[in-house]
Amino acid sequence: MGAITQLLAGLRKSPPAEIAGRKVDAIDDLAAPKDGLPPTDGLRIWLAGGIRIIVRPSGTEAKMKCYIEVITKTADDSAALLNELREPLKKFLAG
Repeated sequence: MGAITQLLAGLRKSPPAEIAGRKVDAIDDLAAPKDGLPPTDGLRIWLAGGIRIIVRPSGTEAKMKCYIEVITKTADDSAALLNELREPLKKFLAG
């Protein structure tokens, strides 16, 4: 089993209570999505504060893709929050 597959399997088996110091509010397994999307290997994670993270294997390379969505009042606030999350997320996903 590859490292990416192991990481996703581990997250599915033992979902984290927090990521980057923020409470995990919900996790949606995209292999069986609840909102009508086509199934795909990945997870959609909602953190406290309306932060959404999607992790999935790349379709073309042997690496993990991670998308972070934040909604704030200003672009500067969004950039600051993304910068605050980036390194802790890298460490979390590295295992």
